[in-house]
Amino acid sequence: MILNLEQKLKETEEILQILFENSPDIIMIIDDKGIILNINRIVPPLIKKDVIGKNSLDLIQTKYREIYKNALNNVFQKASRKYLEYRTLDGLFWLVRIIPIKKNQSITKAMVISTNITKKKEFKSDLIKEKAILDAALDSMRDIFFVYDPVHIKPIRWNKAFEEISGYTSEEISDLKSMEGIYDESDLYKAYNSLSKLIQTGKAISQLNLINKYGKIIPFEYSSSLIRNIDESTNYVVSIGRDLTERKKTEEIANFLTAIVESMDDAIIGKTLEGIITTWNDGAKRLYGYEEKEVIGKHINIIVPEDRYDEIEHFLTKLKNGEHVEPYETIRLNKNQEIINVSLRISPIFNKKGEIIGASTIARNISERIKEEQNFKRFITTITHELRTPITVISTSCNILKKHQNTLEDDEIKRLEENITNNIKLLEELSRELLMILQLEANEWKITWTKYTISHILKNLLFLHKKSLENKEFSYYLYMNDDLMLFGDPQRIEQVFHIIIDNAIKYSKENVILIIEAFDHYKGKYNPENLEGVLLIFNDNGLGIPEIDVPNIFERFYRSKEIINIPGTGLGLSIAKEIIKNHKGEIFVESELGKGSSFFVFLPHLN
Repeated sequence: MILNLEQKLKETEEILQILFENSPDIIMIIDDKGIILNINRIVPPLIKKDVIGKNSLDLIQTKYREIYKNALNNVFQKASRKYLEYRTLDGLFWLVRIIPIKKNQSITKAMVISTNITKKKEFKSDLIKEKAILDAALDSMRDIFFVYDPVHIKPIRWNKAFEEISGYTSEEISDLKSMEGIYDESDLYKAYNSLSKLIQTGKAISQLNLINKYGKIIPFEYSSSLIRNIDESTNYVVSIGRDLTERKKTEEIANFLTAIVESMDDAIIGKTLEGIITTWNDGAKRLYGYEEKEVIGKHINIIVPEDRYDEIEHFLTKLKNGEHVEPYETIRLNKNQEIINVSLRISPIFNKKGEIIGASTIARNISERIKEEQNFKRFITTITHELRTPITVISTSCNILKKHQNTLEDDEIKRLEENITNNIKLLEELSRELLMILQLEANEWKITWTKYTISHILKNLLFLHKKSLENKEFSYYLYMNDDLMLFGDPQRIEQVFHIIIDNAIKYSKENVILIIEAFDHYKGKYNPENLEGVLLIFNDNGLGIPEIDVPNIFERFYRSKEIINIPGTGLGLSIAKEIIKNHKGEIFVESELGKGSSFFVFLPHLN
């Protein structure tokens, strides 16, 4: 038994000796005088035999000796442990622990353990520096930064920006029981959803409205991360919030400008300096027929005729050189490869550095204007001809009457007088139509609203036309109720009927047949708005209209080449269309060359 105890004691001593000798710390055993009785290692160049038996005080720097001596006295007199730190001349930091060793209730020895804490000190110093840098960085941020406990939503750490934007002092933030109080109530559900996602995935991005101390609502976008301890006993949420006020304003302005661009009738196209299309608004879609996805990334030549490719290169080169490009007119192609007359205004696109990175083109469809100009030129030619003919006839007839009135027969005088009368009427009609056009252009055309009977107007017109004809047979058939009434301007409506009937007679063969029908409560393709109203159909057996001319027949000054020798101004049907339009109605034509035409006039029942 005793031998076993001695054996175990010996083994324990051996283990302790091994630990003593292999400890990374310097361990000394000293007596109450401070004399070194044993030491496990010593700092080179000293060796063990140089220090054993010497006073441990001699190993301590002079400036720390008094502190060390006092510590030894406390250990041996009061049996208390003592700790002190000192720095050696070589710059190393040491932590010295002096531990009393009791034997028979008395303290005659002590263990002095010296641990090199230089790296720990350096780490702590680096940590303090890094913390100072981090604090300075966080406080210099414009974004708000804060750390909170996800369980109680209580703030733990924050930066200066958080205090400034929230309006709360550091003390007031510390006193907050929960951060719920600084968020809009309507956003709390969204905030908890974001927190739930954060706990599950470790990261979350959310947009919430912060309410500062003074009740101001500020939109923020938060980027949050969950920080877990090693044992996951405590988690923290780190959030960085960016004020979205300016961004939202910018987005609103951008959206507003985008809406303006998208709603513009003009085509607006953005492209690089190499001619690659980057933006395409709805106006461009309407003008050229291409969807945005069909053209983005493609060259602008997709809408340019081959013989105009050099034009694109020329203007892009001018832009690259910083030269101004004057607005100009040219032609382009739509998706169906149809030619479109356009007016273009090209402007450079700059980046933030003021460098030209692309071009913006505003294109306006001027096909109608070009067509009107062509029609107007044709009109001037026609008017010149129409004026010259009756004036010449009147002038010639007057000269003949003046010079030969004594020698002329009665029937010759009558014929000359009729020529003068008829041509004066033609001039009056021409001047009346021109006056109506001028009134339309100046928006001075007034409508006198009253009830009228359709059959009454038509019967009077048909009677007058029949009586005025000499060289043609005129037969007409009227199918409608005599009591069919509408609300509008009867004089204007009479003008429409006169134009249609006059054209049926003028552009017809020798025997004119006109059939006029009226259908009340009509619903069909000539009533596209599906209104309550009357459809009038005028069917004639005249010359008919060439198919190519039908789409243009209601345009101002337009006249078919087929009837260029028949007197007329090309204004009548355009005036008729304007009158019907002002009565909220519609007018259409269907025709076949050589067989006649059908005009469809729909007039709604107006109050």
